[in-house]
Amino acid sequence: MASKSRMDHGALATRKRNAPEKAARAKPPPVVRGAKIAEPIAIFASYSHEYQDLAREFKRSIETLQSAIPVNVFVSEQMAGGTRWRSQIRSELNQAKLFILLYPHTRMRLEWCSYELGLFHQREERPVVCIRNTNIKSPPDITDEWQDYIADADGIRKFLVELFVKGTFTSRMPICAEAGVFHSEAHKRLEQAVENLNRGFERARVRLDYYTKRICIESGEKPAHPFDLESDLDKAMITGEEVALRLLRVQTNAKWTALLKELAAQRPAATWPGELANAFTSIKSGPIPPPFTPFRADDGKIYFPVISRVDSVDQKIRKVYLIFVEANPSKMQSLLDIWIPTGDTAAFWTPLIRSMLTVLRMRWKFIVPIFYNARDIGTDEEAAKALLEEATRAINTLEDELGERIVHLMDIYSDIDDAMRHEGEAVEDEYRLIKCDMQAAKAPLAKSVPGLVERWIANNTRQARFLAKLFTLRAERLYKVKTTRNEA
Repeated sequence: MASKSRMDHGALATRKRNAPEKAARAKPPPVVRGAKIAEPIAIFASYSHEYQDLAREFKRSIETLQSAIPVNVFVSEQMAGGTRWRSQIRSELNQAKLFILLYPHTRMRLEWCSYELGLFHQREERPVVCIRNTNIKSPPDITDEWQDYIADADGIRKFLVELFVKGTFTSRMPICAEAGVFHSEAHKRLEQAVENLNRGFERARVRLDYYTKRICIESGEKPAHPFDLESDLDKAMITGEEVALRLLRVQTNAKWTALLKELAAQRPAATWPGELANAFTSIKSGPIPPPFTPFRADDGKIYFPVISRVDSVDQKIRKVYLIFVEANPSKMQSLLDIWIPTGDTAAFWTPLIRSMLTVLRMRWKFIVPIFYNARDIGTDEEAAKALLEEATRAINTLEDELGERIVHLMDIYSDIDDAMRHEGEAVEDEYRLIKCDMQAAKAPLAKSVPGLVERWIANNTRQARFLAKLFTLRAERLYKVKTTRNEA
């Protein structure tokens, strides 16, 4: 329940750091005359197994802050092999004066913590404390009725001061009053414990982000009888992120054979599935292989399939995690340039070949299908609008891949005649005009769009022919050089 004391506690936890220091400078509370703690203080630390390191740090920090009165923190890893653990847990809970729930993450499993807390409640009323991480808004339901502590420096310091100095959990009898004396050795140990526990809870706040386009190929059909993916890949199941499954056109829990069928229907067909199957042998004996051959998905983008993780048991591969990294054409161009020889040959041939490939791919991938659809729209304004939007997206794709490459070719071929230079400039000017007219097109679109698309495909033809002329020019000069050398 959300009590007023919790709100007051939260306000105290957010005060400036100098507030605890002022409190620490104050004289420690006097020990009740004649009162004495007669036996060691037993604390039971409850936690989930994945946060065992934090539990160890808690035990170490608490047990370091002792003087004459021992404080013993029990964590379940202390039990030796063969111990009847239920009896041990019950015995430790019966002896404990204080139950501490370490709650660093909301995904922490609480089944065993609930079991331990239930056993702790079977005896007389004893204090229960939850120390929750700073990014958790409230304690779990099992400890909601008790005041909790926030696991920042101020909250941890407050807990340690109340435990050791103020005697909050020991009938107001301090366990280590010296820890409240500023500059004392005990106080230094307390501050070190604050720092250590603060770092421990901070590590539990690390957010794990994953690449969204990822799938898992696993032998999950019969968990009791998992198989080796290398020998039984056809029986494997595909799970993963929705965006990645949609990219591959399969549903979650689809069979590997279904994925192969979908990829085989694409043109060109993706080759990475076969490369993955061939890579299993090397994966078992060595590191994960480099990225596989890229492929073009239905969204028109190119992706690199990359193995990000492999789970294997006794040389049998159980799971393979793949991510699909989108290839940025402009960035890929600079990457490829690293491997192309520098000098006159690369300067002339590289942009020319890439420009020709881009212009031809755009023609058959985008422009021709749009051209055929434009002839059939009739008076359908919605169809004309959708076709114009598709043409605009295709033009943006073209510019991303081609950019100003044709203009750059004019600079490279500085020795071409004026007629050819004017032809190249005219082709480029015509393309820009078509683009502007498409952007400015207004209703009725059913009348204007077919004409715009016809101008676009005609311009694409002129671009390809112009690039072919440049290619022929360079090839002829290459032939002349070869002939001259042979004659020499």
